[in-house]
Amino acid sequence: LPQCVDYALGHNLQMKQAELTKRNAELSLRQSQLSRLPSVNGQSSLGNQFGRTVDPTTNAFNTERITFNSFSINAGVVLFDGNRINTQVEQSKLDLQAATLDQQASANDIALLVANTYLTILLAEEQATNARRRLELSRAQLAQLETFIRTGARPANDRFELEATVARNEQLLIESNNLVAINYLSLKQLLQLDPATPFQLEAPAVALP
Repeated sequence: LPQCVDYALGHNLQMKQAELTKRNAELSLRQSQLSRLPSVNGQSSLGNQFGRTVDPTTNAFNTERITFNSFSINAGVVLFDGNRINTQVEQSKLDLQAATLDQQASANDIALLVANTYLTILLAEEQATNARRRLELSRAQLAQLETFIRTGARPANDRFELEATVARNEQLLIESNNLVAINYLSLKQLLQLDPATPFQLEAPAVALP
């Protein structure tokens, strides 16, 4: 059971989504905090003209190549913006706390689902085992009755009731095995395992008084 829970917490899509949501909240908080720092921007441009152009120094037409460039740099810092940055930082902190709690809630939900499915499988397997034993017992009773009928100790009509019991037990065994298979499929979905993956639970040893 602990192995199933640990595996689910590391591979379940809901847990991965919760982790991504938390990381996104952490990045948003970091971005809000960094917005308090000054900003610096730089820009440069380079141009080249050739052919018949106007010389900007003499305003005369010349046929020549002119190369020009420009550079600019600016810096700024927010001194006061209606306390917007501080408000954004506080909101980002709350969003991160909410994402962390959501992740913990998702982990608890996944763990409970895995544990519930695990126990359901154990119960279904125990029920299937009991159904198999009942079927074996009813078949043994039918074989014994056939012996009595052949020796004349019991009437032939007595076999019909036991045959019906055997049929009911066969149906019950099939239903129990199907229930085991369905619950195994549910657990594999929680663990994000391929349905064809061989999988067998280890039943805990329980000492009954």
